[in-house]
Amino acid sequence: MENIINGSDLVIKWGASGSEEVVVCSTSCTATITAEMKAVKCKGSGKWKSNTPGDKSFELSVDALYIESATGTGKVFADIFDSIAGDIEVSVVFGLDNQTTGDSLYTGNAYFSTTSLTAAAGEDATFSATLVGNGELVRTTTA
Repeated sequence: MENIINGSDLVIKWGASGSEEVVVCSTSCTATITAEMKAVKCKGSGKWKSNTPGDKSFELSVDALYIESATGTGKVFADIFDSIAGDIEVSVVFGLDNQTTGDSLYTGNAYFSTTSLTAAAGEDATFSATLVGNGELVRTTTA
């Protein structure tokens, strides 16, 4: 039987390289890795397109409950705002929160491109944020 990963165990960490921290009270996260396809068409090739991989990119997104400030370690909405306002490139880590031998870890650099705060009457306030990769996303395996 395969070891299915519980979504609660996958996290996005960000910050200065080597001291990345999780987003406090995150409720979901997404990693999107894209290879743009370039159409390859030769005269006489008919109506069927051929494609070849081109540029690659990545985005990470996170949803979390809104917390004004963290007690202990972790990142909150205000930290993301400061990163966007200051055009700050951050180091990102995506993977299992508690790594064991053989686990994959994805690392790179990124900028926050968007964040939004939602506050509906009678509901918990939430926010979402998206990081856009700046360069290569590297997969390593925990030794």
